[in-house]
Amino acid sequence: MTEASQQMGDYEREVSRSMNVQIKQELIDEGMKITELTPEQVATFQNSLAPVYDDWREKIGGKLIDDIRAVSQ
Repeated sequence: MTEASQQMGDYEREVSRSMNVQIKQELIDEGMKITELTPEQVATFQNSLAPVYDDWREKIGGKLIDDIRAVSQ
């Protein structure tokens, strides 16, 4: 059961990413300008959020914060 739920989670993320790409392209086709951050800009943004992660770590637990950060890397 645990393995099946892990597989379903992986599948859901794959579908979600695919839909995001499709929706993003539709928005571009409609004339929306989308700004992509460079890896350096993403790192700067994530570093500036470190105090927020630390604050929430105490409120909701370290594992959840670590999981969120791992997905966002």
